[in-house]
Amino acid sequence: MVCGGPTEASALVSVSNVIVQNAARTLRSVFEMVLKRGWCSLAARILTLCKCVDRRMWHTLHPLRQFAGGLTPDILNKLEARNVTLDRLQDMSYAEIGAMVGHPKMGSTVARLAHAFPRLDIEAKVQPITRSVLRVHLTITPGFKWHDKY
Repeated sequence: MVCGGPTEASALVSVSNVIVQNAARTLRSVFEMVLKRGWCSLAARILTLCKCVDRRMWHTLHPLRQFAGGLTPDILNKLEARNVTLDRLQDMSYAEIGAMVGHPKMGSTVARLAHAFPRLDIEAKVQPITRSVLRVHLTITPGFKWHDKY
């Protein structure tokens, strides 16, 4: 269910949705139990697994896989093989991205999807008021371009 394999029968689709929902709830409850016991490394692993089940995507896969039909599997495999982060993709030019994936025309598509991936830019200003009180001023701005298609 996590790997995103195709299920064609309608009965399998509904059953798989129920399984994923229950698995996510079960993993969240196990995460809370492990966290209360103070087992940090196990809690981190279970949280990662919980995110994988919620997103239906393994944590080792490239985030651009979430844009269904946006890129071919060949390009996604090349991005994963080179361990290219979204930040690096956003800093690269179309030509550099096209040369890296081996398809010069797809450079603009990959860059557009990298800039459409949701992220927030957070700026914090902290000012002490008294010994035990701080004033925190947060500025949160969207760091992506919204596309209705995705």
